Amino acid sequence: MDAQESAAGRVRCPVCEAEKQTIEAVRDLDRYIAAIRPEDRTPEEEYEKRLKTCGTCPRNDSGTCLSCGCFVRIRAAQKHGRCPDRRWQKP
Repeated sequence: MDAQESAAGRVRCPVCEAEKQTIEAVRDLDRYIAAIRPEDRTPEEEYEKRLKTCGTCPRNDSGTCLSCGCFVRIRAAQKHGRCPDRRWQKP
């Protein structure tokens, strides 16, 4: 069976498959962030500020930090996280 052919013999759309994987990856990030203990989680206002800073950073590649390889949303959500390029620090 071809890699793009389903068990039913239908050809799968590579774009749709990529979108499904992206949606699942975002859900995984959301679940991980939700599992951070409240006392270890960045306050919402600070979290948004960190994400805004990361959003304008040239080292941010679609949510992955090119300086350290972390997922930006996870690093920003952790209260004691810090930017490896010192664009923001832990409180």
